[in-house]
Amino acid sequence: MGTGAGLLQGATGSSVPVITVYFFQIDFTKTAFLFLINLYFTVVDTTQILSLVSVGVYSRGIVWGALAATGVTFPALLTTLRFQNRISEGLFRKAVLVVLAATGLVLILQTRLG
Repeated sequence: MGTGAGLLQGATGSSVPVITVYFFQIDFTKTAFLFLINLYFTVVDTTQILSLVSVGVYSRGIVWGALAATGVTFPALLTTLRFQNRISEGLFRKAVLVVLAATGLVLILQTRLG
């Protein structure tokens, strides 16, 4: 699983489907799942950004622009954190499955449609 996630991250910049399915099947609690998925992507994305900047793929201006753009996500994050405890474990698991299925469908359609 780790090799698959690493290959996908390096080749496409996204190991989301693989690592999400992996963490999901371990059957963590909602809180543990969210913590681990956020920690994983924080570490992986930071490592990838630093690597790409160091080899000249991204300029520092692009990185600073991206960091500034992420600032708009924080109000949304704070809003959703208020609702996190109101969602049951069962509903959370169903929502993750729906998002994974939708992601898979979009990837299949993108591949078919070119």
